[in-house]
Amino acid sequence: MQDQTRQKAKGKKRSMKGSSTVEAALVVPLLLGVIFFTVYAAVFLYNRAAAQSACGQAAVMAAGMEHENSATIESRIGTYLKEEGGHFPMVVGSRQEVKASLINVRVCSSLSQEVNAFFIPGGKRKLSFEAKETIQRLDPAAVLRMKKIAKKKGKKE
Repeated sequence: MQDQTRQKAKGKKRSMKGSSTVEAALVVPLLLGVIFFTVYAAVFLYNRAAAQSACGQAAVMAAGMEHENSATIESRIGTYLKEEGGHFPMVVGSRQEVKASLINVRVCSSLSQEVNAFFIPGGKRKLSFEAKETIQRLDPAAVLRMKKIAKKKGKKE
């Protein structure tokens, strides 16, 4: 009787011998997938926040250039955004747009990021986002006063 129980105990040990390997083979890919997804999501969110911050800073800089013309503002702020855009990790494409008028400044930065999706057929996907910021340069009443002064100067000449 004891021999039979010993044989059953040995049989259970033998059948449980490879179970940890099978469990690891199922759990490790899932765990790696979660880790990669978390890293991609963190980088994507960082890039989005950094792009929004760069647009805000660029708009504030442009609003401070009160005595510059629109072309100068657009070129300086465009250069600034291109320099800032070089610091984003994993970004494959970017586009910057600056529109300056007498009243306000609109800054837009579009970024696209490539993601390797090993669990999706086709493999690579592009995630893209836009950061926009509009800020008022001058008070509209001040703009009207400036236009009236310019008209008066034009009539005198």
